[in-house]
Amino acid sequence: AAEAPADCHDNEAEKLQLEVARPSSPPDDRLPPGCLTGVVVSDAMQKTVTVRVERTRKIPKYQSIQKFHRKYMAHDEDESCALGDTVRISPCRPLSKRKHYLVQEIIRKAKSIE
Repeated sequence: AAEAPADCHDNEAEKLQLEVARPSSPPDDRLPPGCLTGVVVSDAMQKTVTVRVERTRKIPKYQSIQKFHRKYMAHDEDESCALGDTVRISPCRPLSKRKHYLVQEIIRKAKSIE
C-alpha cells in the first residue's frame, strides 16, 4: 500500500535523460588576456626576439582609421622563431628590463628565400 506511483520513476528517468541530453558549455578557446599577435622583426639576440605588433585606432574627429605599431621583446626559449614569422606572445613576469613577454606559438612561418 506504500508503493509510489509508476509515473514517479518515469519522472526521475526523464530528468536523468534531460541532464545527459543537455549540451555542454562550448570549449573556452579564448586567449589569455594580454596576448598579442605580431611579426618577428629581429632574432639577433640569444633566446629573445623582437615582435612588431600593428594595431588600428579610429580617430573620431576625422572619422578615419590610423595604423600604429609597437615593438615588444619576447622570450623564445628554444630559438625556433625566424625573421618574418607571425607569432602570438603572452605576458609573463619581467625577465629583464624590457622583456615581459613569452612566445606562445608560431602562427605562420615566413617564406624562406633560397
